[in-house]
Amino acid sequence: MQFTLTTIFVLISAVSAADIIGYHGSGCRGTSVVCKGIQENRCCDFKGRQMRSIRWTLPARSRGDAYSNSQCNNKVHKTVPGKTTGLCVDYNSVVKSGKWIILRNGKRDEKVNNCQDPNTVRYTDKTGKEVHKRIPVGMADEVLGMVERDEIEALGELEDDE
Repeated sequence: MQFTLTTIFVLISAVSAADIIGYHGSGCRGTSVVCKGIQENRCCDFKGRQMRSIRWTLPARSRGDAYSNSQCNNKVHKTVPGKTTGLCVDYNSVVKSGKWIILRNGKRDEKVNNCQDPNTVRYTDKTGKEVHKRIPVGMADEVLGMVERDEIEALGELEDDE
């Protein structure tokens, strides 16, 4: 019985994913960049860009951690408890990356297993419609630059997401 429960837990953990949504401003408002469907213990790296708020969409029994450096180094002291709905957290210090882990009994290896670039950008177009665009692999730095410069028309050229 123990083997079966352990196997089921491992399988559930393997398919669990979260969304880490970064905003340059506070209150989780405006254009955002997203590590959509990020796996547990992978770092969502905002490529050195400064985020002031993050919307965490985490599985139950997990937690999210924000970091002031890229590649999930130098943890900010606001751990976010896992929830099944989005939770907006404003940070007093700059956030440049984040990750999430499932809470388990006993010791937990929290070493980061690789980083993931944001794969989606969300913004409001001129008509007031919320738009989701896919960030092509290898273009996260360029797209994040467009977001910083508020180049909404250039973002419109990206492929639709969802």
